[in-house]
Amino acid sequence: MSAGSYKLDNLIGIVDVMQADGPSTEILNFEPLAPKFEAFGWFV
Repeated sequence: MSAGSYKLDNLIGIVDVMQADGPSTEILNFEPLAPKFEAFGWFV
């Protein structure tokens, strides 16, 4: 949210999909990611 608010550019986002208990998708489904990043002003 801060990056979009301050109009920062040239950023790289890394999404870690592994947790100690296994893949994140088994614990919390966070897909689709692109619309979520776009909502915060990221170019996806």
